[in-house]
Amino acid sequence: MTNITYLFGAGASANAIPVNKYLRDDIKEYAKFLNNDDFKKALRTKTSTYDNNKTKEDLLKSLIKDLTWLYEESEDFVSIDTLAKKFFLTKEIDNLRKLKVCLSIYLTIRQCKGKTDKRYDNFYASILKSNYSAFPRNIKVLSWNYDI
Repeated sequence: MTNITYLFGAGASANAIPVNKYLRDDIKEYAKFLNNDDFKKALRTKTSTYDNNKTKEDLLKSLIKDLTWLYEESEDFVSIDTLAKKFFLTKEIDNLRKLKVCLSIYLTIRQCKGKTDKRYDNFYASILKSNYSAFPRNIKVLSWNYDI
């Protein structure tokens, strides 16, 4: 059996999440979406406390603040990736961790709210045989995209 490796690069998930050029603006829009009164009202319907006795509303405020931080910090850079590299090279480890967490949360929310790129359906249909959970052992997929 021949081994096959697929490389998914820039743009492979463009129909699911914004490409780098538009990512920063989308983060800003999601911070606005999360700050929407209707969204906040939906959170108030069930009150729960989490770590350190923080409520959902407290966590939401913190997330909005962090997403806004990510947007503002990255404004002077070509991309969020470049900002991450700057934090890495200057050993700003706390900022690098914060960036990674913010970006991960944003991408999770974005992908849960959105749809997957339809091209993935076509890809999977072409390689999967009789069992959708049995990914072929001879196929590897390498990706540097943000989508899941």
